[in-house]
Amino acid sequence: MPGIVSDITGVDTVGIRSAAEAFRGGTTPAPEACLPVDGGTAWASDPINGVLVVAAVFFFIICIPRLMELAKFLFGGLLRWKESARITDSVRLSRDRNILLHACFLPLCLISSRYQIFSLRLMEGKEPWMVTLITLGALLLVLGLRYILVHSYVPYKLTDLRHTSRSIVYNALIVMTVCGIATAGLATLATMPDETVKNVLFYEFTVIFLVFLYRNFEILSLKGLRFKAFLYLCALELTPAILLVVSSVIF
Repeated sequence: MPGIVSDITGVDTVGIRSAAEAFRGGTTPAPEACLPVDGGTAWASDPINGVLVVAAVFFFIICIPRLMELAKFLFGGLLRWKESARITDSVRLSRDRNILLHACFLPLCLISSRYQIFSLRLMEGKEPWMVTLITLGALLLVLGLRYILVHSYVPYKLTDLRHTSRSIVYNALIVMTVCGIATAGLATLATMPDETVKNVLFYEFTVIFLVFLYRNFEILSLKGLRFKAFLYLCALELTPAILLVVSSVIF
């Protein structure tokens, strides 16, 4: 038609390339590689971690009768220090408490590994089972250091109370494990985010530790030696806990 430019230029076929040529210098990423990795799924799918979980559940189930008998003393220790003293004064209860303590090591470390409560830079990129074993090694190392410190120094005029004072942290670890298992179980059923569960467990463990630490202070202060009791706890009870925090910052 007059007045209308109807010239149509040809298509430049030289500028069109195939998809294969576009990715000649690399590889096409798989769709699943672009999705975020679910830490809980990776942790649960680890075969060695699965064996550790089965072993932890097996030993913990065996110790349930002991837990049922000791529960009133262990959780009562949150309210009164005398409940912890009753465990120490009984040879049978002390023996059962120690057996239950050993059964709690692996579940506590599994919970920490699952939600990364205790994290070191050297754990980054490691398999989940290696993170669990590193956590277990750190816990045993700290308890070993505490054992050496506590048995190397007996506070003057507190020799009749030292057994209760020395063992009260073991009660705290058992209570932490039981509360941690309950919290993790409820969080799994409620499908709570891992970060939320991690924060809840961290504050839960911190409160339990501080309550039992205060009960220990009450025990050591019975003869009016509050200042010495405070120094004793700072030197021998807080030192291992501080080392855990410092190691997580340095390493």
